[in-house]
Formats: sequence, C-alpha cells, structure tokens
Amino acid sequence: LDIALQIAVRSSKAAGELIKDTFRRGTKNLKKTETDPVTETDLACEKLIQEMISKEFPDHDFLGEESFGGTYNLTDRPTWICDPVDGTANFLHGLPWCCVSVALVVDMSPVVGVVFNPVTDELFCAVVGRGAWLNDPETPCSPSPVARLPDACLCTEFGSAREPEVLALKLSVLGRVL
Repeated sequence: LDIALQIAVRSSKAAGELIKDTFRRGTKNLKKTETDPVTETDLACEKLIQEMISKEFPDHDFLGEESFGGTYNLTDRPTWICDPVDGTANFLHGLPWCCVSVALVVDMSPVVGVVFNPVTDELFCAVVGRGAWLNDPETPCSPSPVARLPDACLCTEFGSAREPEVLALKLSVLGRVL
C-alpha cells in the first residue's frame, strides 16, 4: 500500500498544481448540467491523474467522475476512484474549498485515500490499518471533542439534483438532524 499511497499523493499534488494555476483565473465552465459544473481544469486533472496511476498500475481499473459514462459495477479488482476537482462550484466561484480526491478500492473496500486542497495546502491521507493524518503521519486526525450536536458546527451541500421531491427529502433529513 505504500506505493499506492505515494502515487495517490503524487498525482493529487500534480493535479493540485493545475488547480492552483487556474484558480481565480476564469477557467471555462463546460456545464455538465445546470447545477453540476465541469471545467477544463476538471478534465485536465482527471487525465493527468489517470495517466500517472495507469503508468504505475496498468492492470488496475479507474473510475473518474468526469470520464464516468453512466453505470459502473464495482468488483473485487483494484479500482482507483477520482474526483479531480471535488467542489467544482466552489472552484468556479473562487472559494478555497475545493480539492483533489483519489482513493484505491480493493475487494470493494477502500484501502488508500487522499484528499488534497491545493489552495490551503492541506493533504489528508488515510491507509487501512494506519488511520488518517493531515500533512504528516505524525499529525493524526482525530474525532471532534464536541459531544452534543447543538454545540457542533454543521456544513452541508445539497448536491446537483434540484427536483422538488429531492430537495424536500434533503430538507426533511436536515430538519431531523437539527
């Protein structure tokens, strides 16, 4: 898993450079849908990540958000899953909450995960059996000490589906949580 982690980190950071190069510089929105944007940066990052992973692991499957063609049946085969610009809407609006997300799934279970925010230079990594950390394995991530929901800071995002019944369900769930 060490090599998989190294490739996930390297490819995330390489894609992060593309994000930094185009952040707040007017990248073109190619509009996958009205509420689910895709940019030239998304496409370039995914291509770069897939090329880097395929070079090291040519026999692994790859599932990218932007190249995904509809349905996909996850198998036991090693599969890399990637969202090249996770938070594209934030990226388009110049908000610093966007990242590169790359994971390796084996036997339908995640074994390596990397989330890199190139704007804030935060690199979150996780490896099965080793836990998760921020920027350095010596800085482990730990659960929040907040014990009560009313004391917590909650953030949400409603996704790209805007049909009235979908929004009603999401608001209902949020109401129950609050």
